[in-house]
This record gives sequence, structure tokens and C-alpha cells, in this order.
Amino acid sequence: MIPPLLAKLQDSNADWAVLMEIAWAIGKIQDKRSIQPLYDLDKTLQAIRDHDNLTLKRLKEVVLGSIKQCDTWGQFS
Repeated sequence: MIPPLLAKLQDSNADWAVLMEIAWAIGKIQDKRSIQPLYDLDKTLQAIRDHDNLTLKRLKEVVLGSIKQCDTWGQFS
């Protein structure tokens, strides 16, 4: 189940709303294979500066939340 979600998570053409749903689902699954792709997406999103884009802001929040759920070592705590 997780490999197709990870593939879509890394799709640079994916809609942000779709990425949000995928990141949320990955956080609920809590699969360790998700940690690095989530970190990679977070790094990409943090480089985007668009403070008025609420969808982007929410996506960043969801990705960070999913990282926290998947990374039980708590690197972001």
C-alpha cells in the first residue's frame, strides 16, 4: 500500500491538495519507509515562499505532522 503513495508523494506535478491527502494518509500508516520522502518533500516545500497561499501552508503543516507520526525518534520534537 505504501509504495504507490510514496511514488505519488514524490511526483513533482502532483496537486498540493492531493499531496496533502497523501501525506495525511502516510502519517496515519506510520511506515518507516515514509520518513525520508516526507523529509524530502518538507525541504522542497520550505523553499517555497508564498505566505498568502493557504493550501501550501496547510500542506507544510500536514507534512510536518506526518513526519512526527512516522519518525518515532522525535527528531522534530
